[in-house]
Amino acid sequence: YSVFKTVRKVVFTCRALAVASLKMSNPENFKEAKSIYEFSAKDINGEVVSLEKYRDHVCIIVNVASQCGYTKNNYAELVDLYNEYSESKGLKILAFPCNQFAGEEPGDSTRFVNVNGNDAHPLWKYLKHKQGGTLGDFIKWNFTKFIIDKNGQPVERHGPNKNPKDLVKSLEKYCFDGLDRGGKTNVTVSSDSDHDNAIPSDIITEEIIKEDPQPPKMTNPENYKDAKSIYEFTANDIQGNPVSLEKYKGHVCIIVNVASQCGYTKSNYAELVELYDDNAEVCEFARTKNVKFDMFEKINVNGNDAHPLWKYLKHKQGGTLGDFIKWNFTKFIVDKNGQPVERHGPNTNPKELVKSLEKYW
Repeated sequence: YSVFKTVRKVVFTCRALAVASLKMSNPENFKEAKSIYEFSAKDINGEVVSLEKYRDHVCIIVNVASQCGYTKNNYAELVDLYNEYSESKGLKILAFPCNQFAGEEPGDSTRFVNVNGNDAHPLWKYLKHKQGGTLGDFIKWNFTKFIIDKNGQPVERHGPNKNPKDLVKSLEKYCFDGLDRGGKTNVTVSSDSDHDNAIPSDIITEEIIKEDPQPPKMTNPENYKDAKSIYEFTANDIQGNPVSLEKYKGHVCIIVNVASQCGYTKSNYAELVELYDDNAEVCEFARTKNVKFDMFEKINVNGNDAHPLWKYLKHKQGGTLGDFIKWNFTKFIVDKNGQPVERHGPNTNPKELVKSLEKYW
């Protein structure tokens, strides 16, 4: 598909339902919800839709963005899934525009849904509660996909690296086969603000106006001293997958070298988790440990074979008696522009960084 070179309209019809049959609110406590059918959300036209309308359908719920490196492939394959299975199998796809990841969904903020944080949409809080992710239940990036079975239960969660076409076997497990639905079904593009009572539209539309987005650059600068920010660097996550630090654009970060058997381990991990829960986006380079923030592969931080990112960090924020890393749990604070602005040694407890972090939030 070259679907993002011009204006693209996706128009799918659905049945209008009587207001009396729809519950137009969200549970006070998302953890007590029995299914997605207890939730409501606004469609792209700002009209409230009860998810009750998706009863007995297998669904994919996904947070989308129009300027993300994953956009072209995910949208194309989601459309393929829709075209292949919507009419014959009753597949529903619910797409929620979100602008929480590097500002990759520009436009009217009232049309966006938050998927992380205290103001996350209750539906997304419920989805994360039912299907927690690797290293924490927070949504890591755009195009996180939840599969919902015919009983409204979130049964699987897949990250942005999982191509929609690879979900077919999973969909088949949840009574996907054998469904015979007459008439058109829909890909619903939803937005969120207040949850007012209204009749849902019988036409759902989306317009995407964007040149082909470029995927994140998965390399490191030839000369780390020439880098303008951390966003030019790439590192492998704990599963060995390359991750562009571009994904942290717009976030205050703590980058820290960790160890699992160090005298500083217990207190530093505990307090880093507390900081993460409070607001900070924490990047970590280390071995596997059961924490919520992002984990990366084991690396070297000193010497000629030090990771280029760490060479850059030391270049920008040199330490006492030399810029080399003195010990585990050296912490760099990076501002929202990707600039290393502070460096703290292992003796600085993470909770003592709050005042520094507040300067950059």
